[in-house]
Amino acid sequence: MPVAFTLRIRGPGSPRSNLAGLHYVIGLTAMDVLLVLAVWVHAAIAVLFALERDRVGRVERPVFPRRDVGQDHVFVFGQRSIVLHDCSRIPIIDEDRAGAGRKPPVIRFAAMGNLRTACAMTIAIAHLNACSSNMRSSASSGANGFTNATHSHAVTSSNFKRIAAWGPKGKRAVAHCPRGYTVIAGGSSSSDGSFVGTGHPTTPRDGWIVKPSASARAESFATCASAAVWRTNFRWGSGKPASGIAAAQCRAGYTLITGYGMGTVKASWFDPSTNTYWVTGGGTAHASCVRSDAGVLVKHAWNQSQGPKDVYAGCGSGYTVIAGSMGGSEWPGPPIQEHPGAASAPSAHGYRGWWAFSNATNALTWAACVRT
Repeated sequence: MPVAFTLRIRGPGSPRSNLAGLHYVIGLTAMDVLLVLAVWVHAAIAVLFALERDRVGRVERPVFPRRDVGQDHVFVFGQRSIVLHDCSRIPIIDEDRAGAGRKPPVIRFAAMGNLRTACAMTIAIAHLNACSSNMRSSASSGANGFTNATHSHAVTSSNFKRIAAWGPKGKRAVAHCPRGYTVIAGGSSSSDGSFVGTGHPTTPRDGWIVKPSASARAESFATCASAAVWRTNFRWGSGKPASGIAAAQCRAGYTLITGYGMGTVKASWFDPSTNTYWVTGGGTAHASCVRSDAGVLVKHAWNQSQGPKDVYAGCGSGYTVIAGSMGGSEWPGPPIQEHPGAASAPSAHGYRGWWAFSNATNALTWAACVRT
């Protein structure tokens, strides 16, 4: 049965001690404890022996460059490796750092290596013990512990609040997220089918704004994530224009789910190959990005005929839409409007896929989907 103990390594006395403090609380089995004790006893004997040899002056103290002192310990177990940085915080004490007229207790490099190895072995054993415990726990709740760990950040429709709101005639419509939620995507619609574009987030990002023409009403759609889900899985990015074109690209490990342009937008499009949202005309590009391991699938659909009015990209069975976009580099947007819906008709509310409306000769609709 695992037991818990606290390992502390502290420098003597003053806060300016060369031995930086390390503090670990770890869980080990009885066999692990015996192994750790044996390693530390061996290291202690090596240190005492080195101190005695330096005291009687039989061996000169070697001088090592500072860069040799701060090496990490790397343990490799099968296909898993653990890099232990903290153990490198145990320095070598030398006379050059002690000041004139003072001879510190010199601990030889080899002896300190034993101390560092003991430190690293202790943390490695605790780390592997924790990993094996987590794997056993995952295996007890699922058939494949590795699969469960890989998808620890996966999101489903239950992680989101999806809001729709109409505005007054000629006035903007705002879909507000619940308190504590952040908007990750939005959609737009109008009462007469007139142009309203993509819309854009409020400031701060707790809702979605859609502005209609003077004679129409606008409808706004917002997909909102709680603070915990937002911090773990999502981020917004932006790109300023250069020579009239702007690109907002998701960082490595993230996938583009939607975007919008602010300012003058002549054309815009969604590029999944580089996870970039592009804007031309001098406007700023903005992109909403999700962790690539969060379980979000991006699907697309082309129009079925020339000169389309609307194109629907469905999520498929077992999935629901949280975001969408329109356009490619050859046939860009912006859309007349875009919003979530159902396959039965563009006017039918639902979250089975994403509708985009355009007067372009060809049109491409994108849908970002999660499991229900």
